[in-house]
Amino acid sequence: MYKILLVEDDYEMRSNIKRYLELNNFTVFDAENGKEGAELAAIKQPDLIVSDISMPVLDGFEMLALLQKNISTATIPFLFLSARSDKSDVREGMKLGANDFLSKPFSFSELIDVINVQLKKKELEKKQSEDRIEQLRENIRLAIPHELRTPLNSILGISSILAKSEEFSEDTKEMVQMLNESAQRLHSTLEKYNRYVYVELITSDYAEINYLQSKITNAAQYIIEEIAYSYAEKFNRTKDLKFDLCSADLKISEEHFALLLEELLHNAFKFSLEGKVIAINSKKSNNIFSLTIKNTGQGFPKDALEQIGAFVQFDRKKYEQQGIGLGLIIVKRIISIYKGSLDIESDEKSYTAVTISLPLIEG
Repeated sequence: MYKILLVEDDYEMRSNIKRYLELNNFTVFDAENGKEGAELAAIKQPDLIVSDISMPVLDGFEMLALLQKNISTATIPFLFLSARSDKSDVREGMKLGANDFLSKPFSFSELIDVINVQLKKKELEKKQSEDRIEQLRENIRLAIPHELRTPLNSILGISSILAKSEEFSEDTKEMVQMLNESAQRLHSTLEKYNRYVYVELITSDYAEINYLQSKITNAAQYIIEEIAYSYAEKFNRTKDLKFDLCSADLKISEEHFALLLEELLHNAFKFSLEGKVIAINSKKSNNIFSLTIKNTGQGFPKDALEQIGAFVQFDRKKYEQQGIGLGLIIVKRIISIYKGSLDIESDEKSYTAVTISLPLIEG
């Protein structure tokens, strides 16, 4: 069901339009001036805004200009309703970024037609944006990584077979196993590179960001447990997990929430020893969900925490880190899409606690 934000200072007209839109299966939020409208748009993220021009506190033009400055509302289709038919008003509205202009008086059927046109246009633009991102992602995935993936898969397959062969000495099988493990690390690095490219493409596409911010994850606690246990099994450390989770429905796509968990849990297991507790706790406060993953073991140097970015490594020689240091920047980029935050608390010799905060679904 599409969400419409209706901004109109005339109570009777606002009530009549709202009632008619709801009868046509739209979810309608309403405001009586531009200031309230701008605040509601940022919170509710409607699919389309229908607004009068002449209003108190903040008029329609001023509200639209304000919305254009906010990355989360800049791409929302905007329809002006006005008794002012001056062409200069139309030009002003279009110059500010309005998508259409409907002069009063108008029929409800005319309003529905104009709204449907804009919503269909938005759906088409979203589809085109998704197709472009997918094509770019595929092109990059098939470029440099492809030149490595094909021979790498051969190395992985052949080395796995040779490691099980009875024809080789234990020393030879040990070397083959080392070869296989190195190939697995390289494969993991390539996959992380693909994730990084994908996230970078998204963060430069405002329409895609707006679309993603409408996605939700229900019952996040079960997803956390499922992914945590899957990683614990890989490292043979299910007994090291300790949970203290609250139920939560989040404003983030399930795919991206899972990706965050995978990156953080991979690091938590990788940089702590078997038998050391990995504590996973969550809480809710003021419409914000906070998840903390804490592992005892290797921490980050204090100055390194201020330099988190793509390709940054922390004390590589000392800890023999694998990969190219993209995990945290992937997490940071994804969280920024959903207006969340990332906090890292660490002692270089004893522990690391990573906390991600994300908006909860209201109500």
